[in-house]
Amino acid sequence: MLIFSLYGCDQDKVTKEHPEKVETSKKKKTKEVTENKNKQKSDLVIVNNGYQSAAVQVSKSKKSTGTFREEELVDNTVTIVNERLEASDHGENAIRKLIEKQEGKVTSYSIQQDDYLSETLSYPAYKVSYQTMKDNESISNRDVIVQTDDWNLRYHTAVSFDFAENYYDIIDQWMKSLSIYDRNTKKDSGVDTNEVIGGFIDGDGTLWVQLEEDMKNGPYLVYSIEGDNLSFVKEKKITEGLKMGTKGRHCFQFKAKSEGNAKIKLYYTDDYKTKEDQQPDYIFSIKTDASKVVSMNMTAKK
Repeated sequence: MLIFSLYGCDQDKVTKEHPEKVETSKKKKTKEVTENKNKQKSDLVIVNNGYQSAAVQVSKSKKSTGTFREEELVDNTVTIVNERLEASDHGENAIRKLIEKQEGKVTSYSIQQDDYLSETLSYPAYKVSYQTMKDNESISNRDVIVQTDDWNLRYHTAVSFDFAENYYDIIDQWMKSLSIYDRNTKKDSGVDTNEVIGGFIDGDGTLWVQLEEDMKNGPYLVYSIEGDNLSFVKEKKITEGLKMGTKGRHCFQFKAKSEGNAKIKLYYTDDYKTKEDQQPDYIFSIKTDASKVVSMNMTAKK
């Protein structure tokens, strides 16, 4: 009978009357192979929260390797391709090769890592612009490439060069609204957890917003208001107040009024404050087309 002692950090001496099991190299190797087989790739997808009602699906395909391609058309003019590609080396040179593999010859090529998207999506994100030719027509292309551990996520836009200038600002807004959704965990994998899940403006001009349960700190998805239209935008404002009081779903409401005749253009989180024994207040800023910014308090309502 083998008798030996075990010692732990700041623990008393323990006597054990059983032989230690030694894992053989063969068993260890089999275990490693099994673990590698069981390791699943992440199921990450890029989500655009800015144009859902305007897009028409053109095609959709998925391969057994996990890669996929979805093509949509907006205004019968702008082609949008959302695709997941196999992972590659990281960096600008690797991305150039990836784009040339997908699009062929490119000109007027420009690439830059985007600090805002990289922070928001929690992965290196690059904005790329370039031109291609299709049926003797010059095409303006703007992409966002997000390099994760398992995939290259590509959000691609293409529009005829003749109409491109009309859509540059719109495409920029779409790109700012991008988030990454993990279909394995059913959550946004970036800093923002896509906590806004619904909202509407009632007849009194009150904006109602419903938030998800399990919220994280990070950029807050709110609504951009152009006339009567409601669409998602993302702001680079960080607020911890949203994490307070998240048991169950909450509705938030506040009344928005602009100064004079200025149209309300944008709501966004500016700061937050809390007081003891009170529900948290969230300070929102309202930007108007007259470039005037005013602040309002928004109180959580259960």
